[in-house]
Parts: sequence; C-alpha cells; structure tokens
Amino acid sequence: AMEWLRRMLTTEGANTAMGFGLPTTFIKAGLRFERIRAEAVIQGQGTQYPLAALLKLMQVRVISAGIATQEEVNSLVARLDAESQDPACVYVSDISFCAWGQKP
Repeated sequence: AMEWLRRMLTTEGANTAMGFGLPTTFIKAGLRFERIRAEAVIQGQGTQYPLAALLKLMQVRVISAGIATQEEVNSLVARLDAESQDPACVYVSDISFCAWGQKP
C-alpha cells in the first residue's frame, strides 16, 4: 500500500524524500537550521490513521495514475482491514520528519 501511495505521489510530482532535504531547504530559505527528528509511523493495534483508511481516501488518485485497479484497491483494503484486527500485528509504514529553524 505504501509503495502504491509513494508511486502516486511521485507521478504527481511530489518529492517523497523531502524529509531528508529539510535542512538544506531551511538554509536555502534563509532560516537558521537547528535540528531535525525522524520517527517511525507505526500501524496496527487500532492506530489513529490506519493504512486502509488512507488508501480508501486516495484510491481515485491511485487508480487515475494507473498504479492499481479498483478491484486491486478493494482487495488490498480488505486485507489491511483484516490484519488490523490482529492485536499482534504492528509494522512501520513510513517515517515522519520534523525540523526546526529560526529566522536569523
């Protein structure tokens, strides 16, 4: 699912590695870069934003980009929903970045 979403974002022109470039972006914007933090995004065990829900929200864009068919999306959403019911199922779906900077 995450690979589908990354491919969709890439076809739309997004920089899916932007987190790694935040220090450079801050500096080029004239800010004083202070620090950056990265955290794993954990899925499973009733997470607030389950991956299946995100895929449902993005399905039109995924299908329009030719990454998956409606049937493939429906099948994956069903499997993700089933996995989310297993209390032992925990996995890292992505990395979230947070950066700090100040005006000089």
